[in-house]
Amino acid sequence: ATEILQDAGTELGRLANVMLRRLGQILPVALLGGIANLGPRLTDTLQASLPGMSGFSVSTVDPVQAAAALAVRLRSTGD
Repeated sequence: ATEILQDAGTELGRLANVMLRRLGQILPVALLGGIANLGPRLTDTLQASLPGMSGFSVSTVDPVQAAAALAVRLRSTGD
């Protein structure tokens, strides 16, 4: 199981790097949702595969709650 999580972290890192290259800039990468709860084997492998200047964060906030909070914030700012 740990090898599967490490492979998943490697693949997510590869995909994040593809997107960063396509965008032409180094941006922060965030891991959200249920996958964020799978542990350090996945998250550490993912973080290690990112460019050194890229920020990395893991959020274990429920995605529905995060979406609701974003909607409230956008409504209050008029964006």
